[in-house]
Amino acid sequence: MDFTFGKQYHRWLYFIGLMGIAAGLSVSKVLISIGTIWIGVNWLWEGGYSSKWRLLLARRSVLILISIFVLHLIGLLWTSDLQDGLHDVRIKLPLLIIPLVVGTSEPLNKKQFESLLILFCIGVIFASVRTYLIATGTIYKKIIDLRQASDLVPLIRLALFSALSILLFGRWFFRNTEWYIRVACVLGGLWLLCFMIYMQSLTGLVVLVASTTLIACIMTILNKRKKLFIAMMAVLVLVLSWCGFYVVRAYNDFYALRGNEIPKLYSHSVTGQAYEHSLDIPIYENGNKVMVNVCWVDLMCEWNKRSEFLFQKSRDRKGGYIAFTLTRYLASKGLSRDSIGVSKLSETEIRAIENGSTNYLDGERNPIEKRAYQVFWEMYNYFHGGDPSGSSITMRLEVISAALHNSAARPWIGSGTGSQMKTYTAYYASADTRLQEKWQWLHAHNQFLSIAVTLGIPAALFFIFSLWWPARSMRRWKSFLYVAFFVIVCLSFLDDDTLETQQGVTFYAFFNCLLLYAMPFASSRTSLEQPEENPS
Repeated sequence: MDFTFGKQYHRWLYFIGLMGIAAGLSVSKVLISIGTIWIGVNWLWEGGYSSKWRLLLARRSVLILISIFVLHLIGLLWTSDLQDGLHDVRIKLPLLIIPLVVGTSEPLNKKQFESLLILFCIGVIFASVRTYLIATGTIYKKIIDLRQASDLVPLIRLALFSALSILLFGRWFFRNTEWYIRVACVLGGLWLLCFMIYMQSLTGLVVLVASTTLIACIMTILNKRKKLFIAMMAVLVLVLSWCGFYVVRAYNDFYALRGNEIPKLYSHSVTGQAYEHSLDIPIYENGNKVMVNVCWVDLMCEWNKRSEFLFQKSRDRKGGYIAFTLTRYLASKGLSRDSIGVSKLSETEIRAIENGSTNYLDGERNPIEKRAYQVFWEMYNYFHGGDPSGSSITMRLEVISAALHNSAARPWIGSGTGSQMKTYTAYYASADTRLQEKWQWLHAHNQFLSIAVTLGIPAALFFIFSLWWPARSMRRWKSFLYVAFFVIVCLSFLDDDTLETQQGVTFYAFFNCLLLYAMPFASSRTSLEQPEENPS
């Protein structure tokens, strides 16, 4: 029996598989897996290997992209953890399948290509709405951290997807004249921007601002449109000024009362209990030193009268110890850490402490100001000997230090694919780290460092080459779409191990190959405005 289809049917099967990947990036790992396997099986089933071979010879950059997967495969030869190595290779299969299939297939037509971008954005909108509803309690799900509200895809990944979607909405706004499309683009872009602000996604906002700035400069130079550049820079300055105002205000709040490093110390509370003074603990709230004039007995007795969260045993709803959260909250208000201080708290403030609020101004601050204050607090605490555990910023500093050490220890071939966990554990055991054991599984949060640790510095340099050369060989540096994606993904590599998770590695492989090899002429032009169709 003949089970083969004609070329047209296989093209449709190929497109359906790409649709599954585009939609699944934000909503379903299963859909990503199905889509990736689908296009791979269809590619084998379709045949026509002679034409695919000719395309491969014409697009030798495909081999450059595939070689990143091959390097990880070779890295299994000297790994100290073969099981994790095989798991890592399985996660990185999109680096093999997607470049091979898309790189040896004919470009999509304009309608198909644009449909994939639209489908991706719809998936991002859906995931962001669901995340917002969980974060606000509209959809009930027990979370102890705002980031856990993003249950379909890690928030850091969703923020990157949102940044790319905002740029896509901007592209469609300029390329279409229909009012309803422009309105939809504005609403979609504003929603995702507000979503990132609400979720306090510092990485996403930084990536969006940095990528917008770089892309505006590049596109303006290429298109020689000074007015557009001036307009975009004006908007950018306004946004940065608005954000900067709240960052400066958060900074001033943190250092507000600084000046008297050793405050007035008291010996006993009104109940006759002794105060404790831990002057060496560098914790401040709104400039007030937290761990001085603390009467633990008074705090416990008065708190237990007003809350069901027992002082000596309970954690707040964010996972912190109630005793520590209460102490910081009282210090933020300048109240004594004793029974009198607790008695001055309102019922609303008691509930806020139970919910994990450590500063009375949290309810008044917008998400940017709140996140900025948190960063200042974490950094000051860390550089003055505090525990970095649980802090996204300071834990990064610890794991980056571990990555640099491990990379220097084996600079040429690294520790092998899948062996990062063991190398980090060995380093932490010998380095007297302040990072708690439950957080020592974290990787470098930098893709270039991760590859250097795993496969060596030469492999990391080759990875950088693989980012630049394919775009040069395919002449994509003048494409707005490719530059937008490239800037965003490279910024993500600086702040995250993007290729160490299924959604991250598929995002990179899918969009990189889609924009290198599947983008039609009508969508690849430099200008944001609607181009003419390819005359050929």
